[in-house]
Amino acid sequence: MQGQISSIDSNIQQAQKEAELADRVIAKAVEEGNGEDVAKAMKYRDQALAKMQNLTQHKKHASQVAQEHRQPKQNTVDEMTLHHAKQFMDENPWYDSQWP
Repeated sequence: MQGQISSIDSNIQQAQKEAELADRVIAKAVEEGNGEDVAKAMKYRDQALAKMQNLTQHKKHASQVAQEHRQPKQNTVDEMTLHHAKQFMDENPWYDSQWP
């Protein structure tokens, strides 16, 4: 799982570099008055930013899953089981729930 998160981090960094490159292209195109290049670079930047956002969400989910696997599961009894156990004990007074 840790390898997957590292891979996601690497992809996030790559997308960030792509967005920064697109910003530089936008600045240069604006300076030169090249509207077509501005539009193309903005499209690439928007795609890179969307990719970063998706990867960040994916990383968050992967981190949560990894944390869930690290945490020991607590023994919890669902309500229906608890109800049946109580009903059994009420109907069978001989049963000692405290007996080891």
